[in-house]
Amino acid sequence: MVMGQSFLPRMWHGFGIDPGAGFWYGGVGVTVLGWFADLWGVPATLWIIAFIPWVAFLPAALIPYPMKKALPEWGCPCAEGSDARKRIDFLMKEE
Repeated sequence: MVMGQSFLPRMWHGFGIDPGAGFWYGGVGVTVLGWFADLWGVPATLWIIAFIPWVAFLPAALIPYPMKKALPEWGCPCAEGSDARKRIDFLMKEE
């Protein structure tokens, strides 16, 4: 979901379109799987459901996704010398 929202140009588009499409595809998928269950039975439909993630993984693996740059030192809350890092070091210190 986060990757889908990062591809859209404006924040409100991503927060509306991505979940909306997910609900729509889910509704269509349930309808189709119910039809399969009526035709071939529940065990065959469960086998189909088991293979759906594998079928979805193949096109998803081909999506080009640019790697993000590392956060600068001031952007990471646990960077060396930051207040958060000092608190973590204090809590983790063994005495």
